[in-house]
Amino acid sequence: MALRRSRIELEMPFKLSWGARVRRLRKALRGLMIGTLALGLALYVGWRAGLDQSPADRLLEPGTQAFQSLTTDDAIMSLIKRHERLRLDAYKGAGGNWLIGYGHKATAEEGMTITEAEADALFEADLREVELRLKRRIDAPIRRREFSALVDLAYNVGPTRVNNSTLMKRFNAGDRQGAADGLLDWTKITVDGEKV
Repeated sequence: MALRRSRIELEMPFKLSWGARVRRLRKALRGLMIGTLALGLALYVGWRAGLDQSPADRLLEPGTQAFQSLTTDDAIMSLIKRHERLRLDAYKGAGGNWLIGYGHKATAEEGMTITEAEADALFEADLREVELRLKRRIDAPIRRREFSALVDLAYNVGPTRVNNSTLMKRFNAGDRQGAADGLLDWTKITVDGEKV
């Protein structure tokens, strides 16, 4: 589905041109990998596009069966996999942790090797754990696109950090615009105790 610019206008305090908005986003994300820039822009635009209240993406109330069965959108799952890239041998991530598969951390250790099927299984298990932990913290009605954006962020930085973030507080308070803008706050990584 092609999104028209008018449907994904980024609301800023000042009237900025589309190009100025993109430049502002790029500046905020400078210093990170190109994949992270693309991911941040895709998440922000996807979240904002989700505010159009299409019938297929209705609000789901926490505690309902529909909310409990909520899962991550397939497009976001593919985006996470593309961003994380499949690695069958353990490697050190940017944060200094051992990772394997699609960014799996819990059981990864130096010298570990897995198959693609094992990487897929670890990804599914990690994704379901992230979804479960986010659902426990979400108090406000949510759309699948918004949930998927939160899952993508939490898969990258950890569900505890997202659950304790200003972004989640804004979302639970009903400030969807503030929560969407809060995605842009995640532009740094901690390496050896320093934010870079």
